[in-house]
Amino acid sequence: MSYNQPKLTIGIPTCAREQSITACIESIEKNVEIPFKLLVVDNTKAHTQPKINLSNLFDIDKYIEVEEPIGPSASRKIIAENVSTEFLLFLDDDNLVRENTVKIMMKYLENNPEVSIVSGAWYEKGRYKFGQNFNFGKKNGKNIVFKTFVTYEEARKMGLSSVRFNSVFASMLCRTDIFKKVMFDERYRWFYELFDFFMQCYQENIIIESLPSVIFDHKPLKYRGKTMKHDKRRMEGKEIFIEKWGITPVGELGQEVGIIPKIYSKMYQPKER
Repeated sequence: MSYNQPKLTIGIPTCAREQSITACIESIEKNVEIPFKLLVVDNTKAHTQPKINLSNLFDIDKYIEVEEPIGPSASRKIIAENVSTEFLLFLDDDNLVRENTVKIMMKYLENNPEVSIVSGAWYEKGRYKFGQNFNFGKKNGKNIVFKTFVTYEEARKMGLSSVRFNSVFASMLCRTDIFKKVMFDERYRWFYELFDFFMQCYQENIIIESLPSVIFDHKPLKYRGKTMKHDKRRMEGKEIFIEKWGITPVGELGQEVGIIPKIYSKMYQPKER
């Protein structure tokens, strides 16, 4: 879908999950009402024979096929470097966009100029993921960092319209001028790449918030063939992180996911899409 001079680009990295990326783009076409450019970085050829040609199925403004194996961080870096609009919405290929979600996020950034990144909750198999904060300390003489979590249910119970976080999920709307200060580090093969990106944001005092009113469905499917996720070297990210920051990450790397309490389930349970 193309419009004259849109403010928004939607950027999606994908690899060997044609069913996922197809559903993702279909949800965008159905539920994003504002003008946008669509940018896809496809790493499928590096891992297996593509089953479909996305550029033939969809109106993609910029379709970049990468034939050497790269990880999610390198893919997002390519997206960030190829954007010409004021705003960029990152999606994973296994995200689905809901009605009015993108409009709400865009309006929030336009009305809150101090905020540079806005995200929302992920909904997966009856559970929510929301956001994380960084905590720093020492352990056995080493500088350490660990994450603490605010749940979606806590935010809704308190009636919060937004929550400020140090780290959110990959479905995030960014002001593209932040990429003059921060950038995805392509050395990370799979793990720690978002931890690193948000550490850069923390260092640069980039304000990040998440909106309980915004929910993305997360429907992970298996990859066809082996990808960076299956590479034994994917855990090297921790060593890269420690060397780069001089800090050792401890504790949970990703978002802890709690079962939705029964008291909230009827009130906040989204419909399956």
